[in-house]
Amino acid sequence: MKTITIILIILVLAISQSFGGELDGGLHFLVSVPLGDFADISKTGIGLGGKLLYQVESTPWLHIRGDLGYLSYESSQRLIPGYGTQSVRNEGFQLTIGPQVNSDINPFNVYIGAAFGFYYYQTVISYPDLAYYYGIPASDTKDSNACLGWNVGGGIMFDIGLGPLIDLGVKYSNIYNGAVYRQENKPTVKKNAQDIMITIGVVFSSKDKL
Repeated sequence: MKTITIILIILVLAISQSFGGELDGGLHFLVSVPLGDFADISKTGIGLGGKLLYQVESTPWLHIRGDLGYLSYESSQRLIPGYGTQSVRNEGFQLTIGPQVNSDINPFNVYIGAAFGFYYYQTVISYPDLAYYYGIPASDTKDSNACLGWNVGGGIMFDIGLGPLIDLGVKYSNIYNGAVYRQENKPTVKKNAQDIMITIGVVFSSKDKL
């Protein structure tokens, strides 16, 4: 998580300097609420994301938006004889791109957009008791699942006098075959996964450009 945070900060700062302000960016705290079949196999997820906005030349209300996000979903635990506590949690990575339309409705800048991209999920199984009592780094990753998906959503940005704009957003995502069900002696079942994602963060840009 710390590594991803550092990479996102460096990426945003470097690109902003290279493009002389034509490319804006920000960092966001993410909350994912699974829906439908996805909610049957995963709990609420939290994580960190980065957003880049490129303003289309001579069209100030239209941006090309790219999003990168990491999510860690709430873990479940149970006792395993000989191993102690077993912790099971899901991780998700997302990379999407698409158009975003902005409009000023003072004192807010309102936006809506849609995106399509790549989603990746995996299950992490660990045994914290072994690591704590015996120093054995016992963990395993399974059920890796790469898939495509899309999202639609919107939000508002506003200035509170601190420099970067406060950015509050929400989006609905549909990930093809993103929910994986594995049961003993039965074929693996994959279903589409849906979630509602809430984003809270900042965007480094001048308000009049957005």
